Formats: sequence, structure tokens, C-alpha cells
Amino acid sequence: GHGASVGDEVVISGAGNAALDGTYTVASASTLNTFTVTSGSSGTIANTYGVIAYSAGIINCPTASLAALTSERARHLIAFGCNPIGSNTTIDRTLVRWSSSENPAEWLPLATNSAGSQTLSSCSRIIGVLRTRNETLIWTDVSVVSMRYTGPPFYFSFNDVGRGMSLISPDAMANADGVVYFMDRGGFY
Repeated sequence: GHGASVGDEVVISGAGNAALDGTYTVASASTLNTFTVTSGSSGTIANTYGVIAYSAGIINCPTASLAALTSERARHLIAFGCNPIGSNTTIDRTLVRWSSSENPAEWLPLATNSAGSQTLSSCSRIIGVLRTRNETLIWTDVSVVSMRYTGPPFYFSFNDVGRGMSLISPDAMANADGVVYFMDRGGFY
């Protein structure tokens, strides 16, 4: 079971055929014993060996985020205020990204998976998040946003449920028996 997914990086070194050495991107992973990589050459190399270094989602998964949690429905790993695809150093404080369902290593959005992302355009940063029974609440610097699982093709919807309020700190909220309580700079809600 190699565990490789489409878009992951594979490094092959010390191959019996030196032309095989290099860094490749997984193009397909049809079984747990084989995967196909993108290569500039054609044909099959038989009866060879090599050392394979595989890094799950190394290029596409977030390397830093303000908060992370798993969705109850469809079990996506969700990163809030994280780095976009292709950047390991720049954090977008308004970006929400999620992995493919049941696969926390697959973050590249493809037609064959449920990975994706959404930028919250009505704010300048995410302050805190809280999972409730039917939604995840996201507090920004200017509003509260509801994130709900909707299924294919977009998987999550984002709607403002409160404007002009925020959080005094990232952990100033609680879910008690289906009721959410939080502290803003101006009072309790």
C-alpha cells in the first residue's frame, strides 16, 4: 500500500536504469500496489529497481493555519487562515481550505475528489472557529460566517449570519447544548 494520490510528489533514486532517477508527480493511483507518474518519455521499464521516496500531499497540503478541524459530515480536514496551494510561506488569513473526503493528504482540488477552498471576501482575517451540530461557525474581524456541508459539486456553503460582531480572542466561544455563546469586544452574545 503505497498511499500515493494524484498530485503527490515521488522521488526515485538509485534506479537500476539511471534514466528513471528523478522527481515525478503522480498522475494516477489505480491500485495500492501501482501508481503512474508523469514522465517525458514513453514505454515501460521492466526488471529494474530503485529507492522511492514518497511525500503525501507535500506540494498541496497546508503547512500553516490559524485553526484546523474535521467536518462531521464526509470527514474533510479543514484548515482556516492557511497558505494557498503553491506557497509554503505566505498565510492568507481569509482562506479556508479542505482536503478530499476521508483523505487528509489530498488537498489538490480535482474533478475526481472533493478537495477545495474558499476565500472569505467580507473580512481581513479569521479570528476563531467552532463546530456545532449542523455547521461550523467562523468568526472574522467583522462578522460571523456559517460554513455548512452541501455535498457535490461545491461541498461547502458560506453565509454571513452576523455582521458587526467578532471575538475578543480565538477561544472566547462555547457551544452548550446546541446554543452558541461568545464574547465580543462590546459584550456577550
